[in-house]
Amino acid sequence: MPNPGSGTDPTSEDDPNISLPGWIDNPERKIRNVVFGALLSGFGSILNEIFGAGELLVLGSNAGVFGARGEIWGIADLPAVLFRLGGDVVAFLIGSAFDILTSLISGTVPQTPGPISGLIATLVVVVLLVAVVRIGGPLLLAGLEAIPVVGGPISTILGRFL
Repeated sequence: MPNPGSGTDPTSEDDPNISLPGWIDNPERKIRNVVFGALLSGFGSILNEIFGAGELLVLGSNAGVFGARGEIWGIADLPAVLFRLGGDVVAFLIGSAFDILTSLISGTVPQTPGPISGLIATLVVVVLLVAVVRIGGPLLLAGLEAIPVVGGPISTILGRFL
């Protein structure tokens, strides 16, 4: 649609030279345009703040990096943060298990070299592996059953191997 020229509509916003006769001919339209323009501008600034808060809620303050330190985390950051936290917990548990295993083996195996120390070390390792499978296996399966949706099938599959 062609843009009307400056002489067509005296109240046009494209016309920099709005004359007094334009105001006199259609003052109601000009006042309506000013009022609705101010209302729309105010409504737009309110919507801008609402969408900014929604973006902060979902994406966080640093949208390009998930789970970055020092940022305000959003809903999208939750998987990254939870996996990082879960990884820290698993690493701590595995490290503690190895520390316990090392202390058990070093406390039961004699420090003197000889054929009997190798036999005792093998016996200790076998007993520990059987204990881990017999005690840790059912605990692992019970823990997997507590996870909604995916825990049951994973527990069933692992239960066939344990």
